[in-house]
Amino acid sequence: MRSATSVGLFPDSPEIVLCGGPSEASGAAITGRVVMSTKQAAQLVRLRVALRPRRARLFQTQQSVAPAEQYSTVLVADGETLEQVVHGALRGGAHEWRFSIAVPGTLAETVYGRDCFVAYELVASAQSAGTFGGTAHSQAHPIAVKRVPRPDCLWSLAASQAVNESATWRGRVELSLVAASHIVHDQQRLAVRGVIRPLEKGLALRRAGFQIVEHITHNVGLHGTLQPCLAKRVV
Repeated sequence: MRSATSVGLFPDSPEIVLCGGPSEASGAAITGRVVMSTKQAAQLVRLRVALRPRRARLFQTQQSVAPAEQYSTVLVADGETLEQVVHGALRGGAHEWRFSIAVPGTLAETVYGRDCFVAYELVASAQSAGTFGGTAHSQAHPIAVKRVPRPDCLWSLAASQAVNESATWRGRVELSLVAASHIVHDQQRLAVRGVIRPLEKGLALRRAGFQIVEHITHNVGLHGTLQPCLAKRVV
């Protein structure tokens, strides 16, 4: 039966940032609040918030390879708000519950490849009593899991150094590429400088440019074993 209960879910951030590799990251938490009207809260039996893998949509050609585990927290059980949960009344006749869900440092990052993807979403579910009771779900909020290197790790120190690469094409043209760092953050422009030096006279330059190629390596469970899979695309 369709429930008349409306559940509002408001995460504090649309992303989870893990610091360090899977073997060294200490984990993180996704926090936020759930809001319901006073009348609906009075009939509430159970309230739960879960971070779950997002599955492929209808007609989506990519396959989800995210782990099947869900990470959740229960805010209300048997009609009672749990003791450790921060809960209060809001203006306009509404109630809110604060939540925090811990995730391990081994959680796979969000990534979209040509044939597969790993993605997560946050959803709240409320079970209500009464004539029009049932289980209602909030709108699913996409949550991006990102991994950044620890500031003191060797990889971070090496990656922060400038990029300076050169190559020669058929012994006729030398190409050089210079960039400030190996690391590019979200929404940050990548400034690249290229130098083309002819090694012989009489050459006509018709086209020059840069390409960023994205390489994604992940483990896929096939027939009970994990097998590495590599995908790449031109960004």
